[in-house]
Amino acid sequence: MKKLLLLLSFVAVASLSNAQELPKQGVNLTVETPKVVIDKGVKYNFDLVMVRSNRAKKAKFELPRVLGPKGIEFNVEQSESNPDLYKITANAENMEPGKYFYTVTCKGKGMQKAKGLSMSFEVTDGPSMASN
Repeated sequence: MKKLLLLLSFVAVASLSNAQELPKQGVNLTVETPKVVIDKGVKYNFDLVMVRSNRAKKAKFELPRVLGPKGIEFNVEQSESNPDLYKITANAENMEPGKYFYTVTCKGKGMQKAKGLSMSFEVTDGPSMASN
């Protein structure tokens, strides 16, 4: 019995240390790389994760939107297996080289809110060490 309790305690501590910090209220939008370098004409795929506070576990949210200068086209799709995971494709086909700033937002239904996420996309002319 003591071994089982010790094992369960260890598993609980290990999982808490690996988990992202929960927001106090609403949700936080997170990506692995908020600063992206992308070649003109290339598509960049990334995951957006919605980290929910305890109060927002069952709250409903609209599909996230990416706001910023025209040019980079964004396609957002919700994962079928995880409702808090979104697959986003950024297409820089029509962008001139330069650095562009975007904000990812998501409206909550009711009183829940999502903290926006800032991202930068540096569009280059040719092959680079792209972030994909």
